[in-house]
Amino acid sequence: MRRVAYLNRVLVAFSCSVSDWQGSKYLLSTFTGKTELVDNLGQLWPAVERLTGGIADPLSPAVLERLRGRA
Repeated sequence: MRRVAYLNRVLVAFSCSVSDWQGSKYLLSTFTGKTELVDNLGQLWPAVERLTGGIADPLSPAVLERLRGRA
């Protein structure tokens, strides 16, 4: 649950959210309603890029600054 909560803090920068799916996968959703199941965190970022059509860099300065502001 903590991992999902933290991921959602990061994913909001990409207009996405994630939820646990039956304890074995993640359900990635965009704010426009597109969804994709991913097996692990290694598959999450490429899936974000596919669904949003943009580059998903969770370590970009903008994302890190947003996280620092909420910490």
